[in-house]
Amino acid sequence: MDDNEYSIDEYLVILRRRSFEFAIPAAAILLISISMAIFLPAVYTSTATIMIEQQDIPKDLVRSTITSYADQHIQTINQRVTTTNNLDRIIKNYGLYKDRIKTDTSEEIFDQMREDIGLEIQSADVRDPKSGRASQATIAFSLSYSSESPEMAQKIANELVSLYMNENLRSRTQIAKETTDFLANEADNLNKTISEYERNLARFKEKNVGNLPELNSLNLTLMQRTENNILDLQRQIRTLGERRIYLQTELAQIEPNAPITTSDGNIIMAPSARLKALEAEYYSKVAIYSPEHPDLIRMRSEIDQLRQVTGVTSSSVQEIRLQLTKAKSELLLAKKKYAADHPDVIKLERLVAGLEQEYSKIRNQKNRPAPLSKPDNPAYIQLNTQLQGTRQEIRSLRSQMSELKKKLTIYEDRMTQAPQVEREYKTLTRGYENALGKYKEIKNKLMEAKMAEELELGSKGERFTLLEPPLLPETPSKPNRLAIIFLGLILSIASGIGTVFTLESLDHSIRGVKKLTAVLGTSPLAVIPYIADDIDINDQKGDFLSRWRTWANSH
Repeated sequence: MDDNEYSIDEYLVILRRRSFEFAIPAAAILLISISMAIFLPAVYTSTATIMIEQQDIPKDLVRSTITSYADQHIQTINQRVTTTNNLDRIIKNYGLYKDRIKTDTSEEIFDQMREDIGLEIQSADVRDPKSGRASQATIAFSLSYSSESPEMAQKIANELVSLYMNENLRSRTQIAKETTDFLANEADNLNKTISEYERNLARFKEKNVGNLPELNSLNLTLMQRTENNILDLQRQIRTLGERRIYLQTELAQIEPNAPITTSDGNIIMAPSARLKALEAEYYSKVAIYSPEHPDLIRMRSEIDQLRQVTGVTSSSVQEIRLQLTKAKSELLLAKKKYAADHPDVIKLERLVAGLEQEYSKIRNQKNRPAPLSKPDNPAYIQLNTQLQGTRQEIRSLRSQMSELKKKLTIYEDRMTQAPQVEREYKTLTRGYENALGKYKEIKNKLMEAKMAEELELGSKGERFTLLEPPLLPETPSKPNRLAIIFLGLILSIASGIGTVFTLESLDHSIRGVKKLTAVLGTSPLAVIPYIADDIDINDQKGDFLSRWRTWANSH
C-alpha cells in the first residue's frame, strides 16, 4: 500500500477534526435547495395529443401530393406556427409575460415562449403489409404549453392545437393546389411545344411532299416501274420506226393517182409517172440534140404542163444527182476509151452539162409538192393513212417517253435527297414524339394531382385528429420539490467533503506517523496518543459560535 494513502480511520479522523469546515458549505447548499423547493413558483402544463390518421381512400387508387414524412411535416408546421408574428399575436391577445415585457427584449420573450411550448413526436413499430418489414412510423404527437396559471396553460394549448391543425390543412391544400397549378402550366407549355412541332412537321411535309421516308419504297417502286415503261416505249418506238420505214418504201413505189384505162383496154399513165418518164427521156436526148431542137422544145412544154397538173415545180434533186453521177462516170470511162472528139464523148459531155445546169437550177428552187388533186389510188391512200397513223403514234409515244423521263428524274432526285430528308424528318418526329410522350405523362399526373387536391379539400387524405384535448391541469408539472431537496442534500454532502479534502490538501501540518516518517526518513520508536487537558475538553464542549469565531480568527 502507498505510504501517502489514508486508512478509513484516518479519513474519519480528518472528518472529525474538520467537522466545522464540512458543516458550513453543506448547510449552506442544503438551505439553498430547501429554499428553492419551497419558493419556486409552480408551473402547470396542459397537454393535447393529436393523432395522425391515414387517408381514407387507398393509396393505390389516389396518391397524395404530400411527399414529406410525418415527423418532417410536423416540424415544418411547428416552424410556421411559432413564427414571430403568431407568437406576438398570442402574447398580446392573452396578456402573457407581463412581468417580463418591461425588462426583457421582444426576442427574449419570444424565445421564452418557444421554450414553454412543448412538442413531442410519438412513434410506434409498424410492419409494412407489402414487404413485411418492421419500421418506425410516426402515429401521433403531443403538444403542450407550460404556464404559472393552469387556466392560461389550457387556453394557450387550445390556441396552439387550433393553429397546428389549421396550418396542416392549409399547407396540405396549398401544396396540392401548387402541384396542380404547376402541372397545368407544364401541360400548357408542352401543348404549345407540340403545336409548334405539328406546324413544323406540316410545313416540312408540304415542302417535301414526295420525299418523306415512308414514301421511299413507293418512290423506288415508281422509279422501277417508270424505267420499265420507258424501255417498253423505246421498244414500241423502235418497232413503229421500222414500220414507218416499211410504209414509206411501199408508198414510194405506188402512184398517188390510179392509172386510167381506156375503152379499148389501153392504160393511160398517171401524170406523175408520165412526168418521170418524160424527164428521163428528156435528159437522155439533151446529150444528142441542142436545146433548140424541136423535140426538146416539145418535151419541155409537155414537162411544164405535167408539172402544173401534178404540182411538182421541178425534178427531184436526188434523182438529178443520181443521173449526174451516172453520166460523169460514163464520161470518165469514155474519155479513157475514146479520143476527145469521139461522138460518144461529145454526147456524154453535153449530157453532163445539161444535167449540171438542171441540178443548179433546181437547187436554187424550193421543191414543194402540192398536188392540185387529191390522190385517188386506194392502195396509196391506205398506205398513206397507215403511215400517218404510225407517225402520229410515234409522236405520241415519244411525248409519253418525255413525260416518263421527267418523272424518272423526279424520282431519282427524291431517292438522292431521301437520306437528308429522312434525317431532318426523324429529328422533327423524335422531338414531336418526345414532347407528346411528356405531355401524356404530365396530363396523367395532372389528373392524379387534381384527384389529390379534391382528396385534401374533402379532408379525406392524411389529417390531424385531436385525440385528447388539452385539459385544465390540477397539479403542477414543475418544479419537483422532493427532487430538488434530494439533489440539494447530495450536493451539500459532496460540497462538504470536497471542502474538507481541499483544506486538508492545502494544510502542510505534520499529523500522523506516515507524514512524520516521510519527513524524518525513519519510523518513530513509539507513538504516544494525544492526551486532552481541561482546556481542550472545554473547547470541545464550547458552543458553535465560539468555534465559528475561533475558525474565523485562525483563517
